[in-house]
Amino acid sequence: MRPFYFICSYLCCIFVAAILAIVHKNMTETTFKEVINNQLKHDIYSHYFDQQSISFEKNHIIVKLNDKKPFIDLKNEDKFVLLNVFQQEIEYLLQYKIHNPLHLKDIWISVESNDDTYLFKDAYANKKNMHIRNGQLFINNDRLTENEVINTPEFHNTYIKPWANDTTSSGFREYDIILFMDKYFKIMTKNLADAHPSDERLIVAWAMEKFQLKQKEIIELYLKWNYDILLSPFKIPPA
Repeated sequence: MRPFYFICSYLCCIFVAAILAIVHKNMTETTFKEVINNQLKHDIYSHYFDQQSISFEKNHIIVKLNDKKPFIDLKNEDKFVLLNVFQQEIEYLLQYKIHNPLHLKDIWISVESNDDTYLFKDAYANKKNMHIRNGQLFINNDRLTENEVINTPEFHNTYIKPWANDTTSSGFREYDIILFMDKYFKIMTKNLADAHPSDERLIVAWAMEKFQLKQKEIIELYLKWNYDILLSPFKIPPA
């Protein structure tokens, strides 16, 4: 009887583990859907999109959106920025706010239009370093890359110049700090080819010492220059 008892116990453990895995999977997917729904309630995103569906694939997740006329009217470069921030905010919330493991998957943003199809992807493979990005926007059969968007006078004039002289509590220009961190992060990681989570902590500590800032201020700078400023041109004026 004892061998049979052990076999039954072993099979029960496997069954319980399988049930728990299914429950956990369903919970993480449900939480992911809640994040998307909450994001689309944001005044900016609700002005440009309606949600269509979410598809959980083996190696990636596709968030399918329906466009609205304001999105159609945007330049392709601005469409890139809007979709890039939308996707990056989702990853940030999943990783740092609710600790959902789905941030490690590729999250694709698809926008269906009457005339065009848009698909935004982040081509950088290491999802543990979410601030390293290599965004690509596929528009039908064409591709728009991050470098093509950010290295233009239009991007600088719209997304950088209005805030370029903002300073920190210690008197340093915020944009100079962002450039400093970006430059030395690329040096440390061999131009992003060999990045580790510890590299980010080292750069933050270095910036805190060099620019006389607290960690909270560095985080606020990151959020401002990666989300708030990039979304500012899309804000809807009050009626």
